[in-house]
Amino acid sequence: MDTKLFKIRIKKGDTVMVRSGKYKGKTGKVLQVHPKLNKVTVEGINIVKKHQKPTQAKPQGGIMELTKPIWASKVAAKIGNAAFLAPEIFISPLSGLPPTIINLSIGFVPVQHV
Repeated sequence: MDTKLFKIRIKKGDTVMVRSGKYKGKTGKVLQVHPKLNKVTVEGINIVKKHQKPTQAKPQGGIMELTKPIWASKVAAKIGNAAFLAPEIFISPLSGLPPTIINLSIGFVPVQHV
């Protein structure tokens, strides 16, 4: 098994927005980062139900809800109302508008759409 560590620019505690998939557009807080798997665990995203058999520790058993990790490429860091995919791409907080390329070397310039 390869032990390559992926460089994930999202840290624990960051607020992120899901870019694609079943939870597209939802936001949540990063609970855990998995650099070996290239995945992140986001609060309230990718919740699965696990059927737990009764054990001595949990004699009741039952159905538990767990938060599973998702691919790091599916999330974008969220700052205010904007979400950043990469240093050059800005997603407008207004719905239905395409991404706009901006130059971050001159500073963050919010793009006004008419």
